Amino acid sequence: IQVNISNMTEYCTSSAITVTIIDSGITTQPLCHLEDSMVITPFPKPTSPSPAYSYHGSCEHVLTTQCGLSSIFTINADHNPDNLELSRIGIRLNQSFIVVMIGDDIKFSVDNLGDPVIRGDNQSFMYGDSVQIETDSNERSNSLTIYLISLRISIILTRDLFNLTSTLIINATEYSRELGELCGLCGTLDGELVYSDAITRLNFRTLNSIEDFARSWLVTPENQITRENRRECGALGNDSIVGDPLFSVPLYVSDARQRQISLCFEIHG
Repeated sequence: IQVNISNMTEYCTSSAITVTIIDSGITTQPLCHLEDSMVITPFPKPTSPSPAYSYHGSCEHVLTTQCGLSSIFTINADHNPDNLELSRIGIRLNQSFIVVMIGDDIKFSVDNLGDPVIRGDNQSFMYGDSVQIETDSNERSNSLTIYLISLRISIILTRDLFNLTSTLIINATEYSRELGELCGLCGTLDGELVYSDAITRLNFRTLNSIEDFARSWLVTPENQITRENRRECGALGNDSIVGDPLFSVPLYVSDARQRQISLCFEIHG
């Protein structure tokens, strides 16, 4: 038996009937997860989890940003072209930048944020009233948490030192929709996966649609923020004689022992 608990005026007397009260107002938390293997669990739908999906690509992609061309922030992820592991996180907040470099140690650099106030034995860094960065480490893992205070968004990165894997969580629990809807590989706060044109919706029934969706959020070289040496996706360099671009594209295989296989090719012309 389902009982609507709103506007309830009558009381139940003793009986042998079991009554289950279902609160239909329960919602899932707006968390987006990114695993090392390029598996994303996007922001959930209001009343149910969103299905996870994987994307392939060794270059910088947008995880979340405000929909449209005038976004005041973006959070990007970049993967190592050799093994496809998560290698860098780039964050732009207006004209300020944070780059997180992921290895056994997690390091970060900032640009145009000013000097921090440092607390807790160099474990907490406060940059004015806009950004707070906290680090933590133990025998099992290293972690870094970035709070975008004005947006009420937090980014939690954890590096497992035993399994040598990384996990990223974007928490938008307190983000206000008045600041604009969110888009990117993490989807909208309603659990919709929208292409970068802010119109087209992802159709999960076709693999090509998933690849096209991820490709729409590929960051062009001039807009990349995770690396100083901007690069085309997969580009290694130029031919030493005629300047033809050389490319290396990692091949995705299910066996983790073979994940460093790459296809190399050259474009002539």
